[in-house]
Amino acid sequence: MAKKGFKVGLDPVKIYRHASAFHKAYDVLLKAALPKEGAIPDDQFIGIIAHPAMVLSLFASELYLKCLLCVETGEVPEGHNLKTLFLGLPVPTRHALDGLWDTDMRRMEKQKALEKLQEMDTKKRLRLDLRYALDLGADSFIKLRYFYEKEEVFCLLSDFPFVLRNFILDRFPSWGSILPKASKGLIH
Repeated sequence: MAKKGFKVGLDPVKIYRHASAFHKAYDVLLKAALPKEGAIPDDQFIGIIAHPAMVLSLFASELYLKCLLCVETGEVPEGHNLKTLFLGLPVPTRHALDGLWDTDMRRMEKQKALEKLQEMDTKKRLRLDLRYALDLGADSFIKLRYFYEKEEVFCLLSDFPFVLRNFILDRFPSWGSILPKASKGLIH
């Protein structure tokens, strides 16, 4: 019997497949927004897709975390809070993800993006660690979906699904060939 607020008996491959669909949609939007090298970005287009793209990214992260929880604990908690999901993972998994995040944050293009963010808000001292990013963005999935209510969100987790997916594929390389698929009810 499952604890209240948890589901058991779910297939982690199905969760992974679903996460991959949202992740791919985010990646497609991201690539459409970023111009070819040397071109000037279309700020209006970026403004239009920024929030929907981040919702896709954050939901993909949520699902990847739930996939890992399903694999490692056999239980999948309800809810969207990324920090709560992350803290539900076994300690070695959390430490491994911390390390992958740190490596990703040291990439040159990531450093440049963080410098721009810091210039926009000099009052806030940005840290690079995953725990800080999770503290700031744990509920961003919900906040971005209802952005019109407060128009206030600060999130550093846009690339978190890439880190999570890479971690999962390191453990289960055969899952790399699993493609997202649409529900029969969604096909026209």
